[in-house]
Amino acid sequence: MQIEAVRTTNHAEIKRWVKDRHGVPARILETDTPGLGPLTIYFPEAQEKPDNLEVLTWDVFLEDFENHGYRFVYQEALPDGTMSYFYRIERG
Repeated sequence: MQIEAVRTTNHAEIKRWVKDRHGVPARILETDTPGLGPLTIYFPEAQEKPDNLEVLTWDVFLEDFENHGYRFVYQEALPDGTMSYFYRIERG
């Protein structure tokens, strides 16, 4: 059974997927441009917080998401039915 990735720009859908996995919105800080960098999702239960990661509020994350015309690509479950953590943020 192949599971397809879902593409969305729906804020509620993105927040639900992230919260279901106990994730939080974040940004990877780039050393040459402090405070700016790619959006990401951080899963505190699965990893230590890297020094170059800034946790964001949903408002800040979604504003940046919209301003850059991104879309969220994710997978709900793996072929065996277990929860998938696969996602990426890409230009729409």
